[in-house]
Parts: sequence; structure tokens; C-alpha cells
Amino acid sequence: MTRAQPGDDAVFGYRLAAVDETNSPMSLAVRILDETNKKPPEGRVSIRVKGSTVRPVRNRSGDYIFFRLVPGQEYTFQVQAEMYEPGEITVKIPDHKGIGGMTPAEMMKQFLQVIPLKPKTMT
Repeated sequence: MTRAQPGDDAVFGYRLAAVDETNSPMSLAVRILDETNKKPPEGRVSIRVKGSTVRPVRNRSGDYIFFRLVPGQEYTFQVQAEMYEPGEITVKIPDHKGIGGMTPAEMMKQFLQVIPLKPKTMT
């Protein structure tokens, strides 16, 4: 990928490159939000892939980026946060053939998943 120029089809500011139709790994961004105010959750947050040792990298926007995900495979992302109920989402990573005709907006929707967290109730 290369940095996008005005008028390019782009995702996250990068021009979309031709996709190799192999099983090369893919990436996914996960955004964690407080479901009541749509902001990042307060306090400590941890996220993991169920049954895996894959660890994310956190970007400046606060999203968790998971690399080297296998196309066609399902992954369950589990979130623990000290002031929230646990949250999780299961995502099937599309194969390369499935993304060839996607628009940048469709790619953004596919490769950026949101996990809303419900605040714990005080008893």
C-alpha cells in the first residue's frame, strides 16, 4: 500500500493495492466503546483472541490491531475491563476473493469491528 492521493480509493489514508488471491494473512482493527456514551472505556482494558496467543498492537486512535489472521477463519475477540461487563464478538475474516470488489467504505466496515461494553451496575 502507498499513501493515498486526492481522488484515490483509500482506507485509513492508504491507497488500496491489488490483492493477492492467496491465503496470505490479513489484519483486523477492534474498537472498544462504552455503550452508553460511545467513548473509549474508563480504566484498564484487556482484549484477547479466544484460544490463541495472538496479541494486538494499539494504534493512536485507541483501536486494537490484530495481524496475521487467517482468511476464512472465525475469531472470537474477548474484552475484560474493570468497570464493565465482559464483551465479545466473533468475526469471520473474509478471503481475498471476497474483498476484491469492496468499496473503501465496505472494507472499513469489514475490517473495523466495534465491541460495545456495558458498564457494571453498582450493588
